[in-house]
Amino acid sequence: MGETCTSCRKEFDSGIWLSPQFREEKVLLFCSEKCKENYLKLKLRRIKVNYPNYYEKIINSAKGKKDNKDRYLPFLGVVQKKISLEEKNGN
Repeated sequence: MGETCTSCRKEFDSGIWLSPQFREEKVLLFCSEKCKENYLKLKLRRIKVNYPNYYEKIINSAKGKKDNKDRYLPFLGVVQKKISLEEKNGN
């Protein structure tokens, strides 16, 4: 029995899953690491627009400042890549 990717809607037999952050969320399934990263980038953009304070907490957590990293764990990889790209570009 195949599953459907949360990001690209492609059917697959084995893939990557992301546990829910909140009670009402379901487990998210992805066919590849690329789809998982694209989904997290999209979600992070929505958080930046709708919840700027929460976005700042995620950014500060990724930069290594004191905070509860467990809550922001799914986003840390994506944010750290973004931060390293900005540092390389001098922004």
